[in-house]
This record gives sequence, C-alpha cells and structure tokens, in this order.
Amino acid sequence: MKIKILSILFFLTLATVGSATDIKAIEPVISEARSRNEIRNEIRNNIKEIRDEAKTQRKEALEKIKEKIKDQRSVWEKIKEIFPKILPTGFKEGEVVSLPASLALPAEVKIKYEGKEIILKVTEKTLIFRKYGGKSSLSEMKVGDKVSARGTWVDEGKTVLEARVIKNLSIQKRPGAFWGKIKSIDLVKKTFILDTGKGDQTVLVTDLVKLVSRDEKKISFSDLAVGHRVRVTGVWDSSLKQIESVKTIKDWSIHSGAISSPTITPTITPI
Repeated sequence: MKIKILSILFFLTLATVGSATDIKAIEPVISEARSRNEIRNEIRNNIKEIRDEAKTQRKEALEKIKEKIKDQRSVWEKIKEIFPKILPTGFKEGEVVSLPASLALPAEVKIKYEGKEIILKVTEKTLIFRKYGGKSSLSEMKVGDKVSARGTWVDEGKTVLEARVIKNLSIQKRPGAFWGKIKSIDLVKKTFILDTGKGDQTVLVTDLVKLVSRDEKKISFSDLAVGHRVRVTGVWDSSLKQIESVKTIKDWSIHSGAISSPTITPTITPI
C-alpha cells in the first residue's frame, strides 16, 4: 500500500515539474506578445494625442486670425470716420444728365445715380478712361453715357464728389490693328467700309493718316479700291462699329504703285 502511494506521489511530482518547465519555456513568447500589444496601444495613444493637439492648435490659430481681421476692420472703419477725405469712394454706374457749356477745367458734370442727382467735380488732376482702359477726356463724354467714378465726397449727403478717376463705360474703344478687304469707298466723306472678322467697320480717314503700299511706298486715298486687302491701325469703337484716330493704312494689294494681280501661268496643249 505504501509503495502504491509513493508511486502516485512520484508521478504527480513529475507532472508538476513538467508543467512548470513548459510554462517557463513559453514565458518569453507571452512576454513578447504583451510588449507588442503595449507598443501598439502606446503608438495609438500618441497619434491620438498628436491629432488632438493639432486640432487645438488649428482652432487657436483660426481664432487669432479672426481676431486680427476683426481688429483690422475696426481700424479701417475708424480711419474712415476720422479721415473721410483720404480714402477714395464713389459709385459704380451712373448716367450723365448734363455737361458744362465749356470744356475748360475745373468743370462740373451732373450724374443721375440711384434716383438722385450727383455733381462730379472734374479738375486737371482727374483721370478719365474709356471702358477698356484707354485714356479719354471730357470732350468725349456725352449726355446719356454710363460712367463710374471714384474720389471723395464733399458733403455728408454724398451729392458732390471730387472725382479722382472717371471711367466712361459707354465709350467702348480700344487701339489696335485691323485686317480686312475694302467693301465700299466714299470719296466725299473720305471713309470706306472694311470687311473684318468682327463684321463691317467704317474707317474714318483724315489728312494725317499715313497711306502706304505693300512695299512701304507712299500712296493716296484715291489709290484704294474695292476688294483691296488692307491693314488699318487706329482706335476701334465697338459700339459705333468704326475705326477712328487712324494712324496708318497699308494696302497689300498695291506693290510699287501698281495693283498686284495673280500671275497667270501659260499652259501648253499638245497638238
């Protein structure tokens, strides 16, 4: 009986020692797995902290920018209140109601804007432009023209404006070079119709215009003819469809004073 009990105890001891040995063998693996999980969790936590910090910084930066913009606007408003004549203001589009009898400066132009009448004070310092930016003058302005103006208001009711810049939106003129064929000629008015890519344009010719042939030889207005291909440099008025202030007219159909014609090549027919 004692022998059996001792045998059982012996085997139990062996089993216990074996289990302990197995556990010790896998302890490094378990420890490594735990350390990997801990590293992953630590990385995730760090990323989350960085994102949260970045969001906070963005919010703070936006708040600072908003405050700066708000401060700048308030400063701008204060400047406007303290120095109303320093900052230019005006209107976008008004209609010319009346013009001065004399074009001598200073002059006053009456404008109708949003149902009320505004007086534009024009001086030698006032810059006047056409719609496309070309220089203009008071002499080009007509009753009914649409204009915009910038300057300083003289009164609190904003009825009198000392104009610094006036843009005549009705004068749609721009300088350029224009190609086409002569469609018709008026020898009395000294004008001709030019067929261009922008349609028919009336060309106004004066004695100051330089007329030349293809090889730069001087020609006269009477040398021009219907069907001739010409190049005109001047100022194009798109509203009136005419070219004015013409500087040069080059007739490419005239060479050395003679009208060029297509060369005819003879053909030999065999007998």
